[in-house]
Amino acid sequence: MKETVTFNGTNATTITSWSATSIVTAVPAGATTGNVMVTASARWR
Repeated sequence: MKETVTFNGTNATTITSWSATSIVTAVPAGATTGNVMVTASARWR
């Protein structure tokens, strides 16, 4: 499974860093107010 971040359904295309305690990404153009969803594989458990 690929790790992803979406902002109200708009995918973040640039994830700068990802660790067990922190995710750094740019908010994509076209993102609107709403939910931020993070999908991660089981390796972070």
